[in-house]
Amino acid sequence: MLDPITVELIQTRLTSIVREMRTVIIRTAYSHMIIEGHDFSSAVLTADGELVAASQVEQPTHISALSWSAREIIAKYKGDIGPGDLYLHNDPYTGGSHLNDVGLFYPVFQDEQPLAIVAVMAHWQDIGGMVPGSLSGNATDIFQEGIRIPSLRIARRGVAIDEVLDLLFANVREPADRRGDLRAMEGACRIAERRLHDMTAQWGEDKFHESLGALLDRAERRMRDAIEDLPDGVYTYETYLDNSGDSPEPLLLKLRLTISGSEIHTDFTGCAPQVLGPANLGPAPATTATFTMTKSLLDSSGPINAGAMRPLKVTAPLGTVVNARPPAACGAIGEVRRALESLVVGTLGKARPELLVGDLKGASNITSISGPNPARDRDFLYVDSTAVTAIMRCATSPRATSRRCSRSRHLN
Repeated sequence: MLDPITVELIQTRLTSIVREMRTVIIRTAYSHMIIEGHDFSSAVLTADGELVAASQVEQPTHISALSWSAREIIAKYKGDIGPGDLYLHNDPYTGGSHLNDVGLFYPVFQDEQPLAIVAVMAHWQDIGGMVPGSLSGNATDIFQEGIRIPSLRIARRGVAIDEVLDLLFANVREPADRRGDLRAMEGACRIAERRLHDMTAQWGEDKFHESLGALLDRAERRMRDAIEDLPDGVYTYETYLDNSGDSPEPLLLKLRLTISGSEIHTDFTGCAPQVLGPANLGPAPATTATFTMTKSLLDSSGPINAGAMRPLKVTAPLGTVVNARPPAACGAIGEVRRALESLVVGTLGKARPELLVGDLKGASNITSISGPNPARDRDFLYVDSTAVTAIMRCATSPRATSRRCSRSRHLN
């Protein structure tokens, strides 16, 4: 029988592992979007891909994408996953966000038995495509946005598959730097593996697994209790994106939110059809927007894990901007997912007006600058994410003042 003190200790240790992973990546990565913009997330997942530990400062875009991508990898390689394996994934249509957000997944084993999966999703400064930095407002399909990585093994039983990595890095700009990003992510995962083994040495493998289940169940109970405090009913809300692609008309985003007892169903039916431009999403971001906003508004102090997602059901119709069919371009996730977050907040605000807040930041403000660098006999690539950095640090720093936050928002 688990005692609550042990469960809480394990929760705290898991969160500290994620924070240590973040520190390693910030100190060793190469992309400015990672080092300065902190556009990455680390997580510990269960062996079957459920998010079990993340810190409060992870990038919200990645929360559902990490679990979704992990499940894709497990389904593809089922029965052939072993110690020392490494996998990459960035495919928006099977759970990623956009191509620049590359996920690395490292299954951790204890005595040849699956223990957990540690994962990092990070914004690589370039992933190939038609423009330096890979993000173009003129992209009309995903092939113009870079190299698409489905669930892909890059190391088997501790041995790197060099041919796969050579193919990958031949298709990106600044390949040496991108290799550095990958090494930083891998180093963080290997440190997390050691920390997880320390935990099982202290508490035992059975108690570790039992605690993970308890943490997920506890988060589910907290979320259900919070939802039960809301009035049952059906609530609707609409917002718009600027036009994109082949139409000058604004893009309608529409949400029908149903609260029934301890469950919430978000239905994005009625959103604009997918467009011939980058303002499209795969299936994961609608789930991410539902989860992050509901969690923030209803249970902001509870640990972040997949248990809190269990009372939430999401419908994102295929063929719309919130769940596009291939080969739709998906580079503008920064704009679309923020609009979805505003949509969820606005709809929940109708059920409980005191939860309503002002509209959220609406753009990602990324500027890529590239050109020849004769001193190094290659092109340089600089990604300016000043606005992103200022706002993220303002939002996550305990010392942030309202004046600093206000000044950061004016950078939009």
